[in-house]
Amino acid sequence: MKELKTNRIFAATALILAVFLLLPLMPAASARNEVRTNVLVYMVASDLESRNEAATRDLTEMLSAAKSFGDETNLIVYAGGAKQWHNDIFSSKENRCVKIDKSGATLLYADGRRDMTNPLTLAGFIKYCGRHYPADRNILILWDHGGGVYGFGADELNEYNKPMSPLDMIAALDWGGMNFDIIGFDACSMASFEVAYSICDYGRYMVASEEMELLGGWNYEEWLSRLAKEPELDSFEIAESIVDSYMEWCQDKAPGIKSTMSVIDLRLCMKVAPALSSFSR
Repeated sequence: MKELKTNRIFAATALILAVFLLLPLMPAASARNEVRTNVLVYMVASDLESRNEAATRDLTEMLSAAKSFGDETNLIVYAGGAKQWHNDIFSSKENRCVKIDKSGATLLYADGRRDMTNPLTLAGFIKYCGRHYPADRNILILWDHGGGVYGFGADELNEYNKPMSPLDMIAALDWGGMNFDIIGFDACSMASFEVAYSICDYGRYMVASEEMELLGGWNYEEWLSRLAKEPELDSFEIAESIVDSYMEWCQDKAPGIKSTMSVIDLRLCMKVAPALSSFSR
């Protein structure tokens, strides 16, 4: 019995020693989450790009901000839906997904002329990023025309007058299988309760404008540069930075124009809904 017990102790010691020897060969558990924040931009470029170069101007701001990115931030842009582009990154021949960092824009995949207002297209982009670029925090930005309850997006290459409805957004977010710390609309008139209620199960905060946005849209260089310098910012501080940088830009460039932008706490939607329904009745 004593000899058997000694053998067991020896075997256990050998097993522990083997584990310690193998540890350097095993990938660190934290390696999967080296990236703290993913910023995913779904850009339905539409006539905002083909007529006004608005998408190109925002992409230029993103490229400038990305020069200060470290390993804690990913910026991934999926874009299409414009008859004409004013840059060499995207094309009217196909939708493209690119990663933007300090070295520039790198093509991740091309996706054909898929309808940008089809929820399956948005869901595919979300799934790809979730699978290939896991992060501690995810931000989704929907870029284009907006119409509140009437929906989001106007694809020039497909059904221009068929936006992605709030119900379509629910389907896309559900199929995408990812929850977001921030869901933002760089688009007009999306800060309605109906839109917030539609997406409240999939995000923590919503950033959007109640009224029309200025053509310049969000100040990407400002808030992305701040995120790069302060990756420890919490999600509300990032959302607040998006709003403040946009409002400051509007006051500087168009002081006489009424501008709006807000942060909405999506957790409160379920509390507001019964009261609003009762009031409406």
